[in-house]
Amino acid sequence: FDRVYEALLGQVGRLARAERWSAEDFAAAVAVLGHVRTEDAQVSERSSRRILDDEKARLAAETTRRSVQALLAPRLARLADAEQETLVADEWVFVMYRAHQEGGPRSEAFRDACTVARVLCGEIRDFDGARLHGAISAGLESLGRAPELARNRATAAIERVLALPESEAAPQPPVESERAAAEAPRIARLPKRDALDAAGALTRGDWIELRRSGGRTVRCHLADFTSQPERCIFLSRRGMRVESLSRVDLAAAIEEGRIWLVPPV
Repeated sequence: FDRVYEALLGQVGRLARAERWSAEDFAAAVAVLGHVRTEDAQVSERSSRRILDDEKARLAAETTRRSVQALLAPRLARLADAEQETLVADEWVFVMYRAHQEGGPRSEAFRDACTVARVLCGEIRDFDGARLHGAISAGLESLGRAPELARNRATAAIERVLALPESEAAPQPPVESERAAAEAPRIARLPKRDALDAAGALTRGDWIELRRSGGRTVRCHLADFTSQPERCIFLSRRGMRVESLSRVDLAAAIEEGRIWLVPPV
């Protein structure tokens, strides 16, 4: 229930029950409402910030997952060694996730993790065994594996790479761009120019109305956005998450009449 509306009803009821009231009574009621509105705005701001932080973290994790999966999927599909596939798909993938999230796709740690994955998949056959052993061991230890177990796993993994016949080595698949890996296709065609322009013109604080499935309409505002890839994060007046959309998805919804802009008052 809206605390401001509840407080308003309480003050109106209090004044209505009084036999008579003065300007001081009215001023006191206004002061109470002002205090409640201030508290309500502070609670809403804290809630909005927390939700925005959580949503940005979720979107960043999803971008990482898609990017890493796009890099690994074609390589794992060509890998005949089941044990090596398990190591890469079930364990080394988390080393790549961590490196991507902590340093980004262009960080040295992520590039090194990708190189190790390519070696483990048989794509790279010319490598420094000692350095590779150290990298695999360190990566597995960062996942909580015991040092001795990590070293043994690294030794076994390198032996399996060396045992791969040249004919079974995975050729290098075409590299998908970071943006393409992170952007899942969600629309059938590109929206028209006017819808794209309307979506691109939205800035922080702009309000929209969004029609949900079933016909229910929700009013929300653009609270913030992420980049690479961009996602627009919409919150309700109470600071609750309503939707996260790319500009293209937003334009498609505008064109289809599922979203319309609320003119500034």
